[in-house]
Amino acid sequence: MWRDMEREAARLGLPFRRPSAFPRSALLPMRVATLGAAEPWMGEYCRRVMLQNWAEDREIDNDAAVRNALGGLVPDPGQVIAAAQDPGNKLRLRANTEEAQARGIFGAPSFFVGDELFWGKDRLDAAIAPAAG
Repeated sequence: MWRDMEREAARLGLPFRRPSAFPRSALLPMRVATLGAAEPWMGEYCRRVMLQNWAEDREIDNDAAVRNALGGLVPDPGQVIAAAQDPGNKLRLRANTEEAQARGIFGAPSFFVGDELFWGKDRLDAAIAPAAG
């Protein structure tokens, strides 16, 4: 798996460093992602968190790492972090996780088109075709 990840990162021109901790806790980053799922900054936020973990081998489940990932994307990273810790947002993440488990998601990336599950990066094109049609 690790060698495959190294090859794919190299093929895509992405930095990769095997994390010293795997899997790594990511509760706070996931809470922020739940809160901001529809926000325009979400893609860049996710890229930054992934770089911290997969290229810089940094812990990501703390206030400083999440502030760093949000820096320049939102006016007040502290406000976003506080809102992400709201009990209602915590419940949304829990509900999303329970839905994913109920739908049979077992890894990343996973794609659904209706009730049809497509698993793995190599299945993205197979998921796009029925989604577009």
